Amino acid sequence: MKRNGHNDESIKMAANTNTLKSVLEIQDDFQVDFRARNSISRVLGFRNQVYEEGIHESDSVVNILSINSRECGRDWWVLCEWENTKHNLQFLSQRVTQLQNR
Repeated sequence: MKRNGHNDESIKMAANTNTLKSVLEIQDDFQVDFRARNSISRVLGFRNQVYEEGIHESDSVVNILSINSRECGRDWWVLCEWENTKHNLQFLSQRVTQLQNR
């Protein structure tokens, strides 16, 4: 989006902590297409459709368990594995520093 001269404010995601649903805000004639195979629509609680400009609340609650249980698409699994790897590397780095400072 930035490459095409748009700001980062055209599409925003938020959480409705009262309903545990996602809130998608779309501006500037943008669209969000959740019809792609393995899209994150199911995780965010949205239907597999195109959402136009406006504020949209998901139909279902956020389904974070699908990420943790590997029911989601491969891209999400890779992302989760990367986050786990980063966390483990940070922990190991801290531990090595502690050992070196003894």
